[in-house]
Amino acid sequence: MRRGIVVALLVLLFSPVAVFAGPIRLSLQDVTFSDGGTATGQIVIDLDTLRAQLKDGVSRVRLDDVEVTTTGAGGPRTYHAGEGLFAEYMEATDEAFGSYGLITLRSVGAPYGDDHVLLLYLATPLSRGGPATPLLISNGWYFSGEFRVNVLEGKRMIVGGQIVSDPVPEPSTMLLLGMGGTFVALRRRRRRA
Repeated sequence: MRRGIVVALLVLLFSPVAVFAGPIRLSLQDVTFSDGGTATGQIVIDLDTLRAQLKDGVSRVRLDDVEVTTTGAGGPRTYHAGEGLFAEYMEATDEAFGSYGLITLRSVGAPYGDDHVLLLYLATPLSRGGPATPLLISNGWYFSGEFRVNVLEGKRMIVGGQIVSDPVPEPSTMLLLGMGGTFVALRRRRRRA
C-alpha cells in the first residue's frame, strides 16, 4: 500500500503536465532587418488562454510581459510592457496562407506621431516547447518588419530569424500536491519508527 502511494506521488511529481502547464517564454533568435539592424528580446504568452478564446477561426490574446529591442535605422527602439505598448498574439487560418501566428507590438510613442509597429508573422502557430518557429519573411501579402504607423515611413523588412519557445519555470499545482503528499508520507513513517 505504501509503495503504491509513493509511486503515485512520484508519477504526479514528474508528470509532463506539471512541466508544461502555464505560460511559455518566446525568445527572438537571429532576427535581422533589411538595413542590418536586429531585434532581440523575450515575450511571455499563455497558449492555454489564447486557445480558449477561439472565435471564427481566430484566437487573440493580449501580451503583458514584453521586452523587445530593435536596432538599426532611427536608433534603438524598445517595446516594453506597460509603457504605452499595445501587444497582441493572434493565431488564424485562412484559405490562401493556411495556419499562421502574428505578434503585433505597437508603441504609442512620444513625441506624438512617432508610433511604431513591429510585426512578427510566424510561419506556423506556436507550440509549447516545440522546435523553433521561423518568421514568415514575406508571402506577397503579409510581411514581418517594423514601420511608422499611418505613413509606412521607415519600413524595414525582416530578412531572417526565428522564435524559440520554452516553458516559464513556475510551480504547478500537481508539483505542490506531490511534494505535500511526500511530506505527509515521510512524517507518518517517522512516527511509526
